[in-house]
Amino acid sequence: MAQRPLPAMPRRGPAAPAARGRLVVTGDITCLTRARLFAERGKATPLWLRLPDEEDAGFPPAPLTLTLHTEEGPWEVKLRRLPVEFLRRPDQRTAFHEAAVQGPAALWEFCARHPATLHAILHGFADAAWPASWRAAPLFGEEAYALERNGRQLWCRLHLLPLQGEGADEGLEPRALFGALARGAPARWRLSVQIMSEAEAREAPFDAFDATRLWPIARWPLIEVGLVALEGRLDIAPRLAAQPALPGIALAPRAPRRPGAGEPPAGPFYRGLEDAERARLMDRLAAALHGLPEATTRRLLEVCAAADAELGAGMLRRLRPRPFLRAAE
Repeated sequence: MAQRPLPAMPRRGPAAPAARGRLVVTGDITCLTRARLFAERGKATPLWLRLPDEEDAGFPPAPLTLTLHTEEGPWEVKLRRLPVEFLRRPDQRTAFHEAAVQGPAALWEFCARHPATLHAILHGFADAAWPASWRAAPLFGEEAYALERNGRQLWCRLHLLPLQGEGADEGLEPRALFGALARGAPARWRLSVQIMSEAEAREAPFDAFDATRLWPIARWPLIEVGLVALEGRLDIAPRLAAQPALPGIALAPRAPRRPGAGEPPAGPFYRGLEDAERARLMDRLAAALHGLPEATTRRLLEVCAAADAELGAGMLRRLRPRPFLRAAE
């Protein structure tokens, strides 16, 4: 035994940067849920927000984790910078993340072979997904939730809209956020929810549990619930067994309940943007596609053209300097 070499201890990576703060309830939703977290206006709940590392701030944007230390136990909420996911099937989402780890070439080859990802790609290269800093970044709940009160169940989606405006321009490095907080700069988000009844979910023209689709705000408006404010850096995060649900708030089913709902509406989203934002979107996307293999680039151009002819033509103009694209004309 004394002569047997000891196995190498695995190296523990640095802890994800986190900020501490609190949630203050500003709206009354006691008629929708029995969760004590939202029991009364003015109630404050401590929280911490884990940010992705600097190398994960690009595309696809890495998720964030919001943990609220409630009196019913720590509640963990997964957040993201995009309002939609890339794919609806769990097995495809796993394959997507594996491709993203392998590098840009594998990631874009996966996207070229799965046209449904284009909806999230366009969201990911639109202006809202490229904020000037974390303090100006809109955040969205990764999961849909079921709110329960007195046997009645409603479906819910979370939105965190920044209150700092365009003045927050430190960049997406965590240390820039911590530096702004140290200077006394505010970092606040308005927490709002969209509420959908079970009947509305059954009658909606899309699958309400499809994470690749949005609930139109005109039909299901945002209801203000509270104010999330960060106060400083969290140097040592408590080791808590956070849970994804609370009494009165449960995770909604993620699997699509309505087969044949169609692909996510990438074309309508693109056509709904202003001309200047369309141009910026295509510029960013063309820069991200630089250096890809010929077959991958051609497939991506076909996917863009199938969603919208103007999008396909604009991407072709931006990628035309490549020899194989000139030869195809």
